Amino acid sequence: MKKYIGSIITGLFIVAFLIGCIIQAPISQAVGSLWSLLPPVVAIGLALITKEVYSSLFIGILCGGVIFAIAQGSGFEGMFTAVIEKGLIANLSDSYNVGILVFLVVLGVIVVLMNKAGGSRAYGEWAAAHIRTRRGAQLSTFLLGVMIFVDDYFNCLTVGSVMRPVTDKHNVSRSKLAYLIDATAAPVCIIAPISSWAAAVSGTVEGANGISLFISTIPYNLYALLTIAMVIFMASSDMDFGPMKKHEDNARNGDLFTTRNKVYEDDDQPIRSKGKVIDLILPVVILIVLCVIGMIYTGGFFSGMNFIDAFANCDAALGLSLGSVGALILIIAYFMLRGVLKFTECMDSIAAGFKQMVPAILILTFAWTLKTMTNNLHAGDFVSGLVESATALHILLPLILFVVAIGLAFATGTSWGTFGILIPIVTSVFSTELAAAAESGEIPQMVIVCISACLAGGGGGKPVNPGRPVNPTDPSDVNPSIDGRIFDWDQVVEYILSQPQNSTITVNLNGLTSVPKKVTDALQKMKDTGEFLVDSYRACVVYADREFTSGTIELGIMYSTVSVSGLRGTVGMKLNVPGSTVPYTLRTAFRKEFSGQIANIYRVTANGTEFVDAALIDSDGNALLDNAYIQGTYIVMIDALSDLPGDADNNGEFNALDAAAVIKHSAGTSTAANTPMADLNGDGRIDALDAAAMLRKIVG
Repeated sequence: MKKYIGSIITGLFIVAFLIGCIIQAPISQAVGSLWSLLPPVVAIGLALITKEVYSSLFIGILCGGVIFAIAQGSGFEGMFTAVIEKGLIANLSDSYNVGILVFLVVLGVIVVLMNKAGGSRAYGEWAAAHIRTRRGAQLSTFLLGVMIFVDDYFNCLTVGSVMRPVTDKHNVSRSKLAYLIDATAAPVCIIAPISSWAAAVSGTVEGANGISLFISTIPYNLYALLTIAMVIFMASSDMDFGPMKKHEDNARNGDLFTTRNKVYEDDDQPIRSKGKVIDLILPVVILIVLCVIGMIYTGGFFSGMNFIDAFANCDAALGLSLGSVGALILIIAYFMLRGVLKFTECMDSIAAGFKQMVPAILILTFAWTLKTMTNNLHAGDFVSGLVESATALHILLPLILFVVAIGLAFATGTSWGTFGILIPIVTSVFSTELAAAAESGEIPQMVIVCISACLAGGGGGKPVNPGRPVNPTDPSDVNPSIDGRIFDWDQVVEYILSQPQNSTITVNLNGLTSVPKKVTDALQKMKDTGEFLVDSYRACVVYADREFTSGTIELGIMYSTVSVSGLRGTVGMKLNVPGSTVPYTLRTAFRKEFSGQIANIYRVTANGTEFVDAALIDSDGNALLDNAYIQGTYIVMIDALSDLPGDADNNGEFNALDAAAVIKHSAGTSTAANTPMADLNGDGRIDALDAAAMLRKIVG
């Protein structure tokens, strides 16, 4: 019952507000009355109740359309005209809005290209080679977060996957790493004029130059500035308090997680080993320079206007579009000339980048339409009158906006949705002042402070609730991908059947936890090898040339927190495996520095642990482990020696070469690399009897 109290209170508030509207004026006189605020109130209330911003915004839009139609006496047809024609279509056909959307799409494409190129991974490898302290690991995480300021999601995914090995090496807890990443991403993006956040904010501003207003808010965005300062302090001082201190104390003793009950998602985008740090820095520099040039071009800089005035008077949408498209062309050409990406990979990134920005486009479209509904109802005139008549309300307005914004962002998990709802209200309240500012060029201080309050609240509310997704994804809507292209399972089957026999088919699961039987049937028919990527560190390899009964592959592998006491070596991975009827080989990825060592995998039993398999870690840091598909908990330990019985040459395999190594050892011509495992019969000697036992075991 407790978890519904907040929703019940919010629902009662909406009902009370509706009653207030009825008392204040009949709905036929809704224009310019309290009724004009009902659409955003409904949107905010439903967002708090449902924790879902898309449907909340749309219902708020419908509410505005209904009120407007009733007030105008236009009936059902008028409602749909207001919502569809004068709302959605009008906003999507507006040249300024389209320019913002173009910039967002191009930005999404650039983000995908940068991620594929591997510049961020190169930074991580550089950091791993040069950083020697915990402070250095934390500060380098912050620095990478600052460098990737163009988008917060790209920031979190990239910094997390790149810096995780570095922070793990220096025993920084995963909780501390999560704090460093999240407390850097949004605060940096929200004070960066060339970012997806700047575009989103400027797209919701009416009556003023969106970019100029955004830049004006930076000194007043105390949440962002103080959070960045706090991150620097926490990283440089290595001082922790509260629950974080517990996590960090445990990390210093080898437990990086303290508590862990779910999979930590990894960035599963393909990352190239050819990437260098310049592949991260140069695209960002190109994007910034060309976007600035684009904006001052639209502001008249090249026609004689000085830089500051040109920037202040620019057409932000057109300038950002021109600059980003130009940057995209140069970045694609650069990556192709460098040989980092192929032309087809660059083209595939366009669709992937567009898909990445669809949620942002949807939020902005709905926010623009809701703004249109409130404008039709003259909400600005009504609220402006209230503010002018109540001096105390005028003074407290920034505080009220901050509290509402932080509560809304906390409940919904989306900052952009918060901006989309609140900023249009602010601009409507100050429409008169903004109209005057359009002539003078000076934005009123109160407008800047109020917008800053919305930005600070929207940016600060989301990180406080890290476990709640913006738009929970239905597993039925998730599809696998091959070479960056999204397929459904039927298309995966068609793809497998279209390839030559004995091919290797690599499928990215994108969060899915099972592969249907029809896929394994296709693999067996074509005698293909199927590689199913769980995340950046784990993949399940199915060899169709091995005899097995086709069926569903269960891959819902979770990380575990089991004890590793009594096991030799470095902990590589701890996994809970659900069990699969189809046998697969588990491919695990470790740091390249472990190349040449052995990955031993053990199954946890009631009596301790039992050895399962061993594999040599290759030059890329990968190890192929068999027999780890049976249900249970497993521990992978990295060590110099294999625990595979009979593995005399210590290469993670047992074959006739091990018998030969034993014979050479007994003859005195060479020494077995792994003497404990060379004594297969356990008699304390390494001789011909061990070689004979090995050969009998090999032939069955």
